[in-house]
Amino acid sequence: MKKRRIIQVGLMAGLLMLSLHPTSSLWAARKTSADYTVEADVLAGSGDWGIAGVYYNNSTLAQTTSISWQTSADYANRQGYWGISQYNPTVVRLKEFTAQGFDGMVAINWETGAEIDNLGFHLYRAESAAGSYTRITDRLILVLGAHPTGGRYLFLDHRVDNGKTYYYKLEDIDFTGASKLHGPVEAIVVADGGEFSYDSADYAMIVENNELPSPPPFSTPKMPCFTPAQIPTPPAPLPTPFPIPHSPFPIIDFADYNGDGTSDIAVFLPSSGLWAVRGITRCYFGAEEDIPANGDYNGDGTADIAVFRGSDGLWAVRHYTRTYFGTAGDIPVPADYDGDGKTEIALFRSRSGLWAIRELTRCYFGGKDDLAGSGDYNGDGTGDIVIRRISSGLWAIRQQSRFYFGRADDIPVPSDYDGDWTDDPAIFRPGSGLWAIRNKSQCYLGEADDIPVPADYDGDGRGDIGVFRKRNGLWAIRDLSRCYFGTRESQPVVK
Repeated sequence: MKKRRIIQVGLMAGLLMLSLHPTSSLWAARKTSADYTVEADVLAGSGDWGIAGVYYNNSTLAQTTSISWQTSADYANRQGYWGISQYNPTVVRLKEFTAQGFDGMVAINWETGAEIDNLGFHLYRAESAAGSYTRITDRLILVLGAHPTGGRYLFLDHRVDNGKTYYYKLEDIDFTGASKLHGPVEAIVVADGGEFSYDSADYAMIVENNELPSPPPFSTPKMPCFTPAQIPTPPAPLPTPFPIPHSPFPIIDFADYNGDGTSDIAVFLPSSGLWAVRGITRCYFGAEEDIPANGDYNGDGTADIAVFRGSDGLWAVRHYTRTYFGTAGDIPVPADYDGDGKTEIALFRSRSGLWAIRELTRCYFGGKDDLAGSGDYNGDGTGDIVIRRISSGLWAIRQQSRFYFGRADDIPVPSDYDGDWTDDPAIFRPGSGLWAIRNKSQCYLGEADDIPVPADYDGDGRGDIGVFRKRNGLWAIRDLSRCYFGTRESQPVVK
């Protein structure tokens, strides 16, 4: 690019301005079909201080054009240069490209200042700067496309070994297939590198090449599919005000203690073993160390009072059964995993990622610090194995999907909020009372110490947003009711 001297720079501190005219000889050589970039440099001591270019096309330059760049006040009224070059649409303006090693992982960050006709990125890795680079992205990382200010991206490379140094190159590809390589950048994977954490809201795209920790080297059975072929696919939910039809599958309500089709307000008091279901029953079942594990274990359409005792692996279902399954530290995750309308005894062992469903299957999914849960996320009438990774906001539904939603301090509150017979990913943010249902809606209900208790309290087939306030026993169900039931020591037993 041929540069032209600026006659006057900065009539005020921090502002550089040029006036261009289309009849000027500066434009005489430009091609009528090409776009151009106008760039400027301001002299600052021993070197040039670059200012980002501004893009203009032919129609923009059909009239006198004033172009300005904001700089710091230190560079006001300095001598400098400006010039014109043909615009190259294949170049992504890369502001940052870094790699940092952690325990068993490398985090590769990059940020673009502009993306014009950008299709996506690929990443390549080698074990030396001049070595042979191998592509590590399984597919193209799709991006913003055309964006004047660009975006931030994150790739988590788990296929690395501690103690090694890795080099990465970034390739950007446009819609014509033209590409450009950036880098390399270097990272050392260290066992004591700490845990990587980030906020998914800071990135336009987050990609991992290994979603979850690998299972142990010995073989483990895969969870079978129990979807009956003769059951039809559920139709799309009807819009209100039409009534929502009943699901063709047996749907278990973990909090319907009398079988009337609505969730009941209920609490468990560990110190005494008291179970209290509002307007229905009171009984004593369990001890202080027990964890509530309510569900419909006999398939009669009502929730059964049940507990899991981690000290010895006892599962006790009132008036039905007692069995031993699990050890100390296991987390109970009862659900209907085979679609027979009955709750299965199941547990998650976080230290190894083991899921064990009694008399059904065992598999490895997730790991240390992951939150375990279950729900029907595809509407096939069976419970799905689900984890949420606190550090990153990752939701992973086994053999279905994975995505990022929420922050580290959010509480997952999935429920069928729209009555389509599938659970919706959702979070409750205690600090602000925010409820966010993924791809659907947001609202505010609750405060910092409230416990979220979503359930179908009015029997319309939709999950209702609700909170339990321990300090005074308040139950607040959005758009439905408020009542007081329970004490400071009570645990809500909805799901």
